[in-house]
Amino acid sequence: MRGFGVAVALLLCVVRRSLADVYMHAPRGSNDRNCERNVNRNNGNRLFDSQNNAKGGYACPRAVGTSAMHDEAGMFQRQQPKKMYYYEGTDLIVEWTNQHGCGGNAKAECNVVLQYMNECTGDPKLANGFPWTSGKGKDIVGQEFRSGVNIATPRDGIPTTDADAATDTIPDNLESAIPNTESTRRYGMHESYSSYQVCQRTARNKGLWSADQRVRRSDRRGTRQNPNGNRRGLECPEERDY
Repeated sequence: MRGFGVAVALLLCVVRRSLADVYMHAPRGSNDRNCERNVNRNNGNRLFDSQNNAKGGYACPRAVGTSAMHDEAGMFQRQQPKKMYYYEGTDLIVEWTNQHGCGGNAKAECNVVLQYMNECTGDPKLANGFPWTSGKGKDIVGQEFRSGVNIATPRDGIPTTDADAATDTIPDNLESAIPNTESTRRYGMHESYSSYQVCQRTARNKGLWSADQRVRRSDRRGTRQNPNGNRRGLECPEERDY
């Protein structure tokens, strides 16, 4: 049993389509949920722009019960919520529902793109050959984002209490990206803080189709579907939309 399955389960929830209304079922897609218990998700901007109905998605498998479930119910104060695991070398069946037509009809042609990653690329260890250097070219002693056994990305976000859903959007700062405190471990994170900095500082591709939209950003945060450059987690809108 390997950690690869964990990363796939986490990151496949960011599978999306430009026309939206795509719901992941296997592995389970979050649709921006974390540990809420209500019908509608709490925050549609938590990790990514799903452009989906707020009732879609799977919440974390947190315990709901009486004091007889004390150990299970209090688990979130000490560790990550339970995840699904997959055996290395086995076939992973991917299932989803797309609300709009997509098939053999020439008027319903589409492309379904699956994106996934794991911690080795999202938050690599120094020992894996990915050293980070300071502005003066000297190696930094330590990891840029991960903190001890706590992986920075991909991470779901750990509730601090049984009443906490941990659905706040991660702030756009380096301190929140590092899961070294109880408060920062509450934030979920897919793309790294560094990748979003690159997104903000890179000129957008003005050759991409923008229809009749007035894109008000000169960087990669501005797209046809996100003309004002609104932020959802640390996702780069140009990468998502095109």
